[in-house]
Amino acid sequence: MHTKNIKKLSKFNNNGIVAASILAVTSILLLSAFMFQYTYGEGKTGCSNCVAPSIRGDTFLGLDNGFTIQGHGYKITSKTNPISTEPVEVGKNVQIKLFVYEDLKPSNIVHVGLYMNLHGIQEVDSSDTYIVYERNVAVKVVDPHGFFANVTVTPEIKKVNNPTLSVQNRDALELTYDITFAKPMQKSNIMVTLWDFQLNVETDRMSDALEVVAAGTLPPLPQPMVEPMKEKEIASPVAQLKSGVEPQNVECKVGLQKAMKPSSDIPVCVKPATLKILLQRGWR
Repeated sequence: MHTKNIKKLSKFNNNGIVAASILAVTSILLLSAFMFQYTYGEGKTGCSNCVAPSIRGDTFLGLDNGFTIQGHGYKITSKTNPISTEPVEVGKNVQIKLFVYEDLKPSNIVHVGLYMNLHGIQEVDSSDTYIVYERNVAVKVVDPHGFFANVTVTPEIKKVNNPTLSVQNRDALELTYDITFAKPMQKSNIMVTLWDFQLNVETDRMSDALEVVAAGTLPPLPQPMVEPMKEKEIASPVAQLKSGVEPQNVECKVGLQKAMKPSSDIPVCVKPATLKILLQRGWR
């Protein structure tokens, strides 16, 4: 009987220890969450910043060119965005720009990832070729297949102004990627991930955005038509004088030369052979 009571008491103590441990862990998690919010949420309880950094045009800023490739800007409105495929040759530079807005300030942006070698509905974790920009950290380039010959990333703070939405002088982060490819890459999605100090995350997919082909594959770009220079229209010396041009500033048409009559200083335009005769007669 005594032994049985001891067993019951031990069972009760074990359950009590487990319950106390769960309570302690829960308290620690709640305290950690509070401290995280206090540190990054301006010391307030609740969610002070629940909005992820964004390149989308459906935010209150209405960004029209959140994603640009080779000078072609796109308004990004959802996680998956079909855009025109941009072909680029091996050895040629391709430029991609991200215009990122963070509702606190650009310095609150912690991570921007640019992922490629992705196809269909593959997600970011399927990419093995990517470029990561993080504030105050060297750019990270992961390229196990040797697609990249050169990669540079240039950050710049720019102002956002959208008079339609009454948005004025908001700071945003523009990242410019200049990438030269060392070998072809089949048509690929480009995916972007962004997050801030509060771990608010946005992921965007630009479907079939890029295709890298062998050098010399693409037809040459059409050259702009250059119109022949038109001959400058020059009025007669009399018309120029009537319009207020000083005699010494009168111009002659191509092939003619100016001569001044000594008695009146009135200019005339004559052929070179005639000018030679007039100079002999005292004209100048």
